[in-house]
Amino acid sequence: MRDLCQIRDHHECGCAAGTCQQVVVTPAPVMHAVWKDFVMFFGAAMVITVATLCAVSETEKQFAKIDQVNQEQITWRK
Repeated sequence: MRDLCQIRDHHECGCAAGTCQQVVVTPAPVMHAVWKDFVMFFGAAMVITVATLCAVSETEKQFAKIDQVNQEQITWRK
């Protein structure tokens, strides 16, 4: 005997009469965001932003040095 109800074409139960059991659906968990979550998110975003800006600034300085060293090797076409 089957424990779960099988739905057929005409919405009939495939089990014997009175023996079908519906599957209990558990609701999805609900997360309540609190102000600490927002502070942590924005704090992490600020740290990532500052780290990215520092990395880009340092890279720009390195490219400037490379360009300065290689400026005599560049040929200009007229």
